[in-house]
Amino acid sequence: MPDRITAFKSDLPYRAVAFLTKGNPLATALVYFAISYLGLHLVICCSDGLQAIRNTPRHLLILNNIVLGLLGPLGAAVLCHLYRTIRTSFASLGEGHVIPAAELQSYWRLLRGLEKAYNNRYGTVLAVLVGLGFSVYNYFSKPGTWLGVGGGVGAVYARVFIAVNVYIICVVVYKCAVTAWGIGKILRLRIDVQPMHPDRCGGLRPIGQLSLAINYFVVIVMVYFALVFIFDPLPRQQPFYLVLYLIFYFLGPWLVYACLAPANKRMSERKDQARARLNRTFAAYYERIAGGDNQETFKMEAAGSIPALYDLYRIVDRMPVWPFDLASMTRFAITYALPFILFLADGLTNRDSVIFRVGKLIVDAQTF
Repeated sequence: MPDRITAFKSDLPYRAVAFLTKGNPLATALVYFAISYLGLHLVICCSDGLQAIRNTPRHLLILNNIVLGLLGPLGAAVLCHLYRTIRTSFASLGEGHVIPAAELQSYWRLLRGLEKAYNNRYGTVLAVLVGLGFSVYNYFSKPGTWLGVGGGVGAVYARVFIAVNVYIICVVVYKCAVTAWGIGKILRLRIDVQPMHPDRCGGLRPIGQLSLAINYFVVIVMVYFALVFIFDPLPRQQPFYLVLYLIFYFLGPWLVYACLAPANKRMSERKDQARARLNRTFAAYYERIAGGDNQETFKMEAAGSIPALYDLYRIVDRMPVWPFDLASMTRFAITYALPFILFLADGLTNRDSVIFRVGKLIVDAQTF
């Protein structure tokens, strides 16, 4: 059996931070916050960046501080969580006796191929180029702001970490695609779904956890787009930003479905098979209890196993047909609803929004 899969061999920025944090998501977020956000303001205070901050519109200051001080560290933490979940989920699946011994060699070969795909150097180089290109373009296209040409040393420092943030987005999108592809390949193997498994997901809970870890990052990107729409009036006038936001918003549920649809089919089949087997078992016990030709009384000495049979039926009946439990799905639903809540809050408080105007018309009509 090979070592656990490592998905960050080619991710040098993450490896540098993880060297200090030992791969802990909270520690990674705090270290990234200290280096990027606190370091930025220290550089600004020690240089000539304060005047540029005063010249920047207030709404852009709010947006930039939220992105650099909150979303950037959160993205680093989610990236760390994704790498950890990739490592533990694939290992748990291989060690949990869900994959038959005859399929284990194929499974480990598949993991070795996945590890190569995760650490594709061309993907990493492309992510670096996209991050640098985005950051440099915005540096020169916004000369009047504290993060533009006129922002001095602080602007250059901030643009380095903005490039890192965009790099993280590109890396995670690529590795999410690899993960979704890998889950699909694994579910094509002959997997032994176990309806009575203690994880209450037929033994496939690691796959559900992995698919949800993918989507947490998609949610952070959606929150970013929601904040851009709220604080920056320019994107509201450009359909490109709206289309991009809608793509990410619907990408989350689609990724969950695309990853887990094969598991849903397999789990549904195994649950139906287990129910049918329990029905046949009950029928056999009932024949013993009924006593054959004697229809007047039951043979109570043969009824001792019926309560245990009922317990098994309840366990099988409660097994979900998707590889995650209610608590995991609730956390994802709440997180996924966050961008919509931000939009709704902005719409109810912003006098220029359609939601505010419609609400005002309704209130005025009722008052009249």
